[in-house]
Amino acid sequence: MGRSKVSTSIVKWSEDLSNRVSVIIRRYIDHVHFAAYMALLFITFFHNLLVLFCIILYMFVCFVCCCLILYLCILIGMYVQFWVFCFIVLFFVLFVCECVLYYCHRLSTQLQLTNISCKPTGTEI
Repeated sequence: MGRSKVSTSIVKWSEDLSNRVSVIIRRYIDHVHFAAYMALLFITFFHNLLVLFCIILYMFVCFVCCCLILYLCILIGMYVQFWVFCFIVLFFVLFVCECVLYYCHRLSTQLQLTNISCKPTGTEI
């Protein structure tokens, strides 16, 4: 009987050790699963933050580019309008000067003709 008690206690001790080892291994595996899960959450969270940051940066760059393009269009539009206005004003000023010169030339020619026709014949200046 002594021998069967010893073998029974060895078996119990062996099963108890086996249970302890399996519990330790199970806890270790649970910790590894938890660490992997947390790492995945961490990576996913920062990936989402990075994507959000990139989207915000892209929107900001697009906004700045659109503002610059709009500013350039307004500036070019005003610049072109200014030069068109200057061209029109210059055209009208030159046209008025030409009309005045034509009128003066016509008037002077008319006066010369009148002077020539009013002179007595045979007198020279």
